[in-house]
Amino acid sequence: MRIRGANSDLFYVIVASLLAVVLSHLPILDVLAYPFKLFATFVHEWSHAIVAIVTGGQVTGLKINADFSGETDTINGWGLLIASAGYTGAAIWGALLLLAPTRFSNRILVGIGAVSLLMPIIGQLFFGTSFPTNTWVWTAVFGGVSLLVGLRASPRIARVFHQFVAVELCFTTLDSIRYLTWLSANCTTSSPACHSDAMNAANATHIGSLFWSILWGVIAVLAIGFAAWRVIRRSVA
Repeated sequence: MRIRGANSDLFYVIVASLLAVVLSHLPILDVLAYPFKLFATFVHEWSHAIVAIVTGGQVTGLKINADFSGETDTINGWGLLIASAGYTGAAIWGALLLLAPTRFSNRILVGIGAVSLLMPIIGQLFFGTSFPTNTWVWTAVFGGVSLLVGLRASPRIARVFHQFVAVELCFTTLDSIRYLTWLSANCTTSSPACHSDAMNAANATHIGSLFWSILWGVIAVLAIGFAAWRVIRRSVA
């Protein structure tokens, strides 16, 4: 067995994963991970919106808050699929970014940067999206830096940055599903504090919210696990 070293995608996934763990646990430097975690909220909410539109529904509002929470209001469309799209969509997008060959990292980052800068503008103009000021600021920082790295950075720096985005999206999604599962298991009232995508799915199907939380968790783990396995297979000869 031969590992392809610094030229392999696995090398950059490992480096990005170590950076993500370190930055998330250092009190001062954890601010550097903030825009990446906020990006995960954007992906989550926009997954709801895209599925709503694709299934014949309309998006009447899209809200993203500075504490990583958000809400997408829709009418019509396939309710169960819309409710499921947030967590599973974020996990699938994270898996796809993880799986994307790092030789395309510069171009991928240009795309991520452009989309990140356009998402809040489109949300504000078409869906009445509500963003706190710091969300606008951090979104501009994340989108601008992604665009700059994609356009100007060396391939090696772009590869680390690309995989850091992917890893943070995967980690944040899995952590969000962990909290959702806890909420579904411990919150049985209809108070606003108990509102969640899993509760929406439960209302649409009359199957408990805990079931949907666990199912989405399984889908997320399988998607991310498959992507990681493919990266390993691709990087080990």
